[in-house]
Amino acid sequence: MKTKRLLILCTALIMLLSIPVLAAQDAYPVTVSNYNQEVTLEKEPERVVILTINSAEILAALGKTDNIIGIAKGHNDVQDILPEYQDALKDLPYPKSLNDGIPTLENMLNIKPDMVVMNAYYFNAAKIFGTLEDYTNNGINIYANEGSYVPNCTIENTYNDVHNLGALFNAKERAEEIVAEMQNTVKDVQEKVEGKEKKKVMLFDSTREDMFIIAGGIGLVNNMIELAGGENIFKDVEKQFGGVNIEEIIARNPDIIAISEYFTETNDDVKNKIDYLNSTEELSEVTAVKEGNYVIVPVIATFPGLQNIDFITKLAKAIAPEAF
Repeated sequence: MKTKRLLILCTALIMLLSIPVLAAQDAYPVTVSNYNQEVTLEKEPERVVILTINSAEILAALGKTDNIIGIAKGHNDVQDILPEYQDALKDLPYPKSLNDGIPTLENMLNIKPDMVVMNAYYFNAAKIFGTLEDYTNNGINIYANEGSYVPNCTIENTYNDVHNLGALFNAKERAEEIVAEMQNTVKDVQEKVEGKEKKKVMLFDSTREDMFIIAGGIGLVNNMIELAGGENIFKDVEKQFGGVNIEEIIARNPDIIAISEYFTETNDDVKNKIDYLNSTEELSEVTAVKEGNYVIVPVIATFPGLQNIDFITKLAKAIAPEAF
């Protein structure tokens, strides 16, 4: 009798232990459409390189950081990572070969990733970084964030990235939870700002010679401004980011200027930008400058990722503070 009972218990234990293994195997093969290609995986990636902290945050939220072998910070730093994902990401490798300008194709191949998650902008420097074919021909799968290449991208493309990465990394259910949370937050913001006066908004990224680099009307930032209850004064600029002169800013007179904060060793990027706006005499009668209506957003929040929701919420609070 004892032998039979022991046999039953052992059999039940074996069956129980085999369930997760079968579930993981059943998730593959998986295919997602991305960057004019079909990305098909036969198993979960084992050597992952992330070329944008935004995507590293998504993988941390999915609980999939164990196989990350390298992260590029880009214009950000570890301190820009959301607090809830700091512990999961701060001690991962940030190799010099990925963080000393644009990574070269040679350095990328030397790292030997089987998956690279990135913004598509790197392919604009194909002579340094290489082409999509250079990677796929070497057995390296590429996932490019939709917001970095889809024309007229919106927050929906960020949701797609979360879903797609969830599928590729065998975390579909968690991806669905994350997207639902993001959608609920955006819905709540929209309900709060509905019927409120729309404010004219300008996203000030940086300066280049005598031009202001701003967010145009065909990118994610334009969509986020609208979701927050604002109107992008440069929505007619047919670029994600473009250059305008000071006369155009004066003529369009923004009520609010959202300022992209870049990481610097001295942490003075925002101070320098505000000082520049406040000390430029020609801008003294611009409403946002005259009233000091500045909204500071980390540059990471202006590109596809989890922090898009923080951008929308923070800007909405500046547009309609009484609603919050």
